Amino acid sequence: MKKLNTIKQIANINGFSSSRIDNLVASYTREPKFKKITTLKKITKEEGKFSKFTYIGKSSSKISSILKKYGIKCVYGNSRNIKDKLGGPKDKPDKFKVSGIYSIQCSDCPLKYIGQTRRPIEKRFKEHVNNVKNNEHWKTHLARHTIEIILDYIRFNW
Repeated sequence: MKKLNTIKQIANINGFSSSRIDNLVASYTREPKFKKITTLKKITKEEGKFSKFTYIGKSSSKISSILKKYGIKCVYGNSRNIKDKLGGPKDKPDKFKVSGIYSIQCSDCPLKYIGQTRRPIEKRFKEHVNNVKNNEHWKTHLARHTIEIILDYIRFNW
């Protein structure tokens, strides 16, 4: 513990948090515990040579037997899907007509407003605009910031 505290002090002096040191110590102590409770092992590069191929019938098994002599295991798959060829069953809705997380970048400074809504984003954006038009700066940080920018512009340009 004394050595660990010394390491943490040195790390703090160099700009690292003590929680980062705790995470590193935890990761090193987890691995031996993991080896005791499981029979799983990490695949080394020599054991884990796999190649993916499209299955083409009997020729695939012949190719597989040739590559097996060189320690390469064949994995077969098919990259052709009907979904990829036809597309989705519906047209995608307009991104402003759905709910979700949105961000609005200020054009005058590097600040960005990030919001989340269950209603359509388009409707929520109109509410933000109305908050600014009606000088309702207490409703959102976005409205407050926009109104402050407008007032600053008026003060310096009139």
